[in-house]
Amino acid sequence: MTDLLVVENPNQRTVVVDQGATNTVAVSGSGQSLVVTDTTSANSIVITETVFQNVISPDASTTVVITEPERTNVFISSPGPQGPVGEGIPTGGVQNDIIIKNSSTDYDVSWSDAPTLDAVIFDQTASETPSVGKLSWNTTDGTLNLGLTGGEVTLQIGQEQVVRIRNNTGSTITNGQVVYVTGALGQRPTVALASANAEISSSKTFGVATEDIPNNTEGFIATSGLVRGIDTNAFNEGDALYLSGTAGEFTNVKPQSPLHLVNIGWVIKKAGVDDGSIFVHVQNGFELPEIHDVLISTPKDGDVLQYDGLTDLWKNGTGEDKSPTFTYTAGLVTRIDYASGNYKTLSYTAGVLTQTVYVLSGRTITKNFSYNGDGTLASITQSETYN
Repeated sequence: MTDLLVVENPNQRTVVVDQGATNTVAVSGSGQSLVVTDTTSANSIVITETVFQNVISPDASTTVVITEPERTNVFISSPGPQGPVGEGIPTGGVQNDIIIKNSSTDYDVSWSDAPTLDAVIFDQTASETPSVGKLSWNTTDGTLNLGLTGGEVTLQIGQEQVVRIRNNTGSTITNGQVVYVTGALGQRPTVALASANAEISSSKTFGVATEDIPNNTEGFIATSGLVRGIDTNAFNEGDALYLSGTAGEFTNVKPQSPLHLVNIGWVIKKAGVDDGSIFVHVQNGFELPEIHDVLISTPKDGDVLQYDGLTDLWKNGTGEDKSPTFTYTAGLVTRIDYASGNYKTLSYTAGVLTQTVYVLSGRTITKNFSYNGDGTLASITQSETYN
């Protein structure tokens, strides 16, 4: 509690505010010389000089002279080092705040803890222990460390990407386990352990846990970058890693069909429990029907993959009724007839293909080809009509 004493003397009024003592202050003396004693520390302050809102510490050697008593406010602060004081100096704030002056006006003593900075230079020789919300230089990786919420993950800025997820699998996801997306909960992706055994658990492989994440809690997974503190003794540095058929694990043996191929990353450091590291870079392999120029419809045993020139797609079929017949003019194919009754005509100028017309059931597709002066293909335009 702050103590306030008002000392009334003829022709003067001096206010003494004690901000540091838990007991009281005592004031003695008269006229323009006063002695202020902090009864907690038994130190005395002799006031013998003019000040305006001067902050002084209870030190026996501190003296001020009062020439304008009616304007004088003396604040006694706690013992210890003091910052600059006087007109225009900011006051206020809490411990560890960076405070700045809000105005260029001499008597504006308001403060702000949100400074605007042109640049921040970090000490590149300091050795700081990461903690939540702390930003410091990482000499090993040549970037900044940022301690993330939870206190278990440190982000190397610019060198890795992490995502905060929700674990609702019913058990703990441990550091280094591979996960895939199952949905969303509480505005976070939900995940489960990925496996190369099935399309559903491999095609949506998301990343690798970079901390232990208990059930029904949130935690971080790495979608790109280093994951440290795992056992990589079974591999060699530089090994490519793939999603394993064992849920949540990776392997350096490239899986063969029917296992699904998902690249997880590479081994960076070979070491035992809690000391190895891998670099995560998930790349999911494709199933045949996922390729953009392949169209598979109701596949059956014995089907073959064959090219359909009418649609420019590879399709499945029996292979028995798809062989077209060709018509040639001057050695060039000018018409292709298909067993379905559809056909395609081809037109040339000086032996160079300039147009194809696909006649299908209910529609006609026309493609026109143009060329550069050196004979290379410049563009293809396409139009369709329906009937």
